[in-house]
Amino acid sequence: MCVILISVDKKTRPSLETLLACQASNRDGGGVAWLENGRPQYVKNVDAKFIHNILQTKKGQIVAHFRIATVGGVQPVLCHPFPISRNPSEGLSGSAKRVLFHNGTWGDWEKNLDKAIKSANIARPAGLFSDSRAGAVVASIKGLKAIHTFGGKFCVLSKKGAFMYNEGWVKHTDGVWYSNLHWNYRTKKYTPLSRKSWYSGYHDDIPWDDGVLPTCYKPKSYEYKKQPSLFDQACSLLKRTDDVEKKIGFKSDDDRLEAQYQASLRSKSAGRGGLKTTAETIGGF
Repeated sequence: MCVILISVDKKTRPSLETLLACQASNRDGGGVAWLENGRPQYVKNVDAKFIHNILQTKKGQIVAHFRIATVGGVQPVLCHPFPISRNPSEGLSGSAKRVLFHNGTWGDWEKNLDKAIKSANIARPAGLFSDSRAGAVVASIKGLKAIHTFGGKFCVLSKKGAFMYNEGWVKHTDGVWYSNLHWNYRTKKYTPLSRKSWYSGYHDDIPWDDGVLPTCYKPKSYEYKKQPSLFDQACSLLKRTDDVEKKIGFKSDDDRLEAQYQASLRSKSAGRGGLKTTAETIGGF
């Protein structure tokens, strides 16, 4: 699954406990990137303690990643991030104009990579590939908006800051943005979440760019709160269904099932505050 962490300033640094929990759930290599003189610097194939030291000593926005290998296997060079380039470096440290982090899998990455390099009339870059490194190449050719067609969640760090792509981001009580909370049960302060809390909340009135900048993005529904138990949610749904029955009545069993289904849909919509699950984000690089 992997996990991406975005810390926007010194006030929102994740604890070492959090980093160790992320590492325990994603054991195949860590990486971190930050800005120096307006340019991303990165180091990868590092552990939680190294990343914690960077978070404590560097200023500004910092992005960290812990990998669990899927495409490409366990290889130091396939740790994140990757320079967004037509020939991304395989170095374990360096500097780049923009770097890319990925959480998830991209099923048809090889087809899209071959198509992109053919359109650009360039040779396939040398070295080991994963779907994430392929994404860095394709984004350099097709532009950052192409990221919305990739599978999973992405973060791009540039001189303008860290930008989030695609849905599923959540802001924790520590002020850090996470691409998922699958690691959270390993911490002492674990609180179970219902699925709806995993959405960062996409609004049509936000002036989107190619990505979402955490420092200016303030959705209405990101707060990390304990959710009602499944029993309470089921009772609430049954009550709403009973209310529907009283209002409209039923002509047949099919009518009854349809009304229950519609009530369930309305319940899910209401639970997310009417937010849409759109993937568009606009960015400005």
